[in-house]
Amino acid sequence: MAADSSSSWTWRGLVSSADAATAEAIEPATVEAVGQLLDAAGIRRVICVDDWYATAVEVEPIIGGLVAGALPASEVLDVWRESQEALPATDDIEVITEELREAWDSFDEAIKQRMHLLLEADHTAEDGSTEPQDAPALDELRDIIPVQYLTLRLSDWRRESSSLLKDGIPTLLLLDRNFDRESLGPDAGERELVRLYREAPETWRFGLLTHTVADADGEVELWRDLKSRYGEEATRLIVIAKNRLIGRPSEFPSILKVALLNATLKRLSAEIRSAVHSTWESAFQQLEKLDPYALQRALSGRRASEGTWAPDTLLRVAVALCEDKIRVALHNSERVHQDGGLLMRINEISLPVEAEIGVSPGDDIIRVQRLEYLDESSLEARPTLPLEAGDIFKVLRDSDQDPTDAKLAEFVVVVGQPCDLMVRSDGRRNADRLVAVAPIQLEGFSRKRPREGHVGYGDEHWFSIPYLDVERTKIGKVRLNRVFHLPAHVLDLSVVSGDGTATWVKGRPAPTALVPSWQERWKHLDAWVHDLLTEHRPLLEAVSDPLARTSLLKALLGIAHIDLISVNLDFSKYELRFGLSRVARLRDPYRGALVLRAAQREMRQAFDSWLIDSV
Repeated sequence: MAADSSSSWTWRGLVSSADAATAEAIEPATVEAVGQLLDAAGIRRVICVDDWYATAVEVEPIIGGLVAGALPASEVLDVWRESQEALPATDDIEVITEELREAWDSFDEAIKQRMHLLLEADHTAEDGSTEPQDAPALDELRDIIPVQYLTLRLSDWRRESSSLLKDGIPTLLLLDRNFDRESLGPDAGERELVRLYREAPETWRFGLLTHTVADADGEVELWRDLKSRYGEEATRLIVIAKNRLIGRPSEFPSILKVALLNATLKRLSAEIRSAVHSTWESAFQQLEKLDPYALQRALSGRRASEGTWAPDTLLRVAVALCEDKIRVALHNSERVHQDGGLLMRINEISLPVEAEIGVSPGDDIIRVQRLEYLDESSLEARPTLPLEAGDIFKVLRDSDQDPTDAKLAEFVVVVGQPCDLMVRSDGRRNADRLVAVAPIQLEGFSRKRPREGHVGYGDEHWFSIPYLDVERTKIGKVRLNRVFHLPAHVLDLSVVSGDGTATWVKGRPAPTALVPSWQERWKHLDAWVHDLLTEHRPLLEAVSDPLARTSLLKALLGIAHIDLISVNLDFSKYELRFGLSRVARLRDPYRGALVLRAAQREMRQAFDSWLIDSV
């Protein structure tokens, strides 16, 4: 099918003349970056396997298009000119076609393919079965790759792969995903790469070229799909959208960097796994060698009277025995040093553009980042963990509270729990003190203030906890200048309720997972709430106005001064519920940093302000 004479096409990116101005030429910086990346990774050869090379390219269809007027002679001559072969001295079609036929055998395959592409420029099938963008993408690769560059059909690759895999040359193998032109199917490329998982040397790297995804998010989603279907065998490959080559070649170094580092990161992960496993085994052996006299001393005395749970103490000992040894094992590994050096060298290479890589802003890495400073899984698995500084509570709003009110915080965090408030083995606290709590307000990330996204960032007035919201798109700002105090029993209910909410229900038994001291604490709390409500029930029921009844109830519970925390009492169920639910715990050292920041602000001298209003 001939190209529409009303459209003018440019080779780079295969875009119409209206978009030609936006097509990106290959800059020297792109070629330099690709060369530096390949050199740092030790790659000496790039092999591209694509079914475009299986397309028979004959001169006669091109001549037919010229004679019929369907193929502009100017476009053919533009490609011809790049071949360095002599051009016809006239624009006469008969002369051009005759000289084209004579010069055809002297053209290299790239020139032939590019002329042939002119015939297909305007009829890409909607289902993607015809891929006129293949040739432009492969042509971009040829111009970008500064090392040995081989092109093969899949059938040729299968015939020659045995010798290529054994010749000792570190190689980057790029396979097309769809090989319909060779009648091998739309997923032949991915199946071939999976087959190579265990055959290929460690010095080989792999990329799957495809036009079925258009952006970074699509690359990651396809990679995840391949992993779900093929398992571990799919993890050595990196999906590369051909759109990164067509019209946007400066983006290629960014995804190439991922492909080159993929195997290195997998090796490092395996080394860390091995070090952790062997060191933990050693730590357990040392723990088992401790004599019962030493263990008894570590688990008794003040620790027992203060309600410390013995298994927590044993875990603390085990971590102390192995943490440093893991680091030593990694530092003593020659392979770890080699891979660490490679990572450093590649990361120091300047790229022409920092193209988007992966799902933005990186859901997986955000989960890992949160895991580093927030403990959520422990509270989900065991919501009865004793109360500690750094515990974060979700504020549960009443229906009459305006959800858009910026003054109402969405979370609160415990910033101080005096030692005297430790729950002793008898379930009592030595002092009836208040627990210091700070509100947390959520704010969107600002590119103008990127450091606010670092956990612990702030000043004497606030402390940053990023990605605290469910969508993980906002910064949680702990407002240290708005610290208030809650009676300890309000927060204690979140421990003994069994589901993390600050709730009391008459007749509900204590959760069996409570540590012994908190089982005793539950008895005191159950008796306290029951007696309080029984004593004041007539007074509360005598108040008809709901708001007045709630105000009276909050006064009786010691939280009349706190508008943020709601409270609901249902006498029909004999249920008392505070608007708090414990959802996470800040880990050390960030928990210690928060407590220290709050203490510094609380203890500073009055009128300790700046003498200079502005700088």
